[in-house]
Amino acid sequence: MERVAIILRKSHAINRFREIILRAFQEPDLNELLLCSGFFQDRTNYQASACFAASAPNLPCQKQLTSVGLYNMMWRSDYDSFISGLRSITCPCGRPVNVEKRRVKKYHWHAKVFIAKKHSIPVLGIIGSSNITSRAFGTSAQWNYEADVVLWNDGDSVASSIISGVLGSLDDNDPFSVVVSDYASEDPLNRGLSLEQRLLDLHRQIIDVSEVVE
Repeated sequence: MERVAIILRKSHAINRFREIILRAFQEPDLNELLLCSGFFQDRTNYQASACFAASAPNLPCQKQLTSVGLYNMMWRSDYDSFISGLRSITCPCGRPVNVEKRRVKKYHWHAKVFIAKKHSIPVLGIIGSSNITSRAFGTSAQWNYEADVVLWNDGDSVASSIISGVLGSLDDNDPFSVVVSDYASEDPLNRGLSLEQRLLDLHRQIIDVSEVVE
């Protein structure tokens, strides 16, 4: 079963966007990740790359992460630092994370997209408003209201476990922070395409409009 959840962030302490991404980063079976953001904050007062490093003390080998950014030149040093931080993360055998750094030719990349694949098959995705910054990715008292859409294959044990672990403890006093529904491939607007096909197509389009940079 393919499912969709709309997540509204309404407090600094609960950041389901962050939780899903970091859990996917730790998961051995999700060996290929795509992370796109307009802004990657990685500087003295907040290092997003350190969040990934702290979440992965036993990072599995063969982890491939492709990153796409950024919005303008003012954030280029942060993006460079973020990529360097990710590349310094190693698995227990000492192999670093394989990170491909990409951006569009004229900057102005503003899309926030995360796709996790299991042996080349996308099983989990996020499309929304959250950047990889302290206000969107962090849990401090200074935070943004954010809205993100999560898409996943509930028939896949790994994706299902991640989502149930994050959404399974919803606060009954706040029933409106998450909306969950089934994905309807038969809807005319979805043109009969499965969620897997839609995420594959989105991944392909992002790669087509971006280029590898160092």
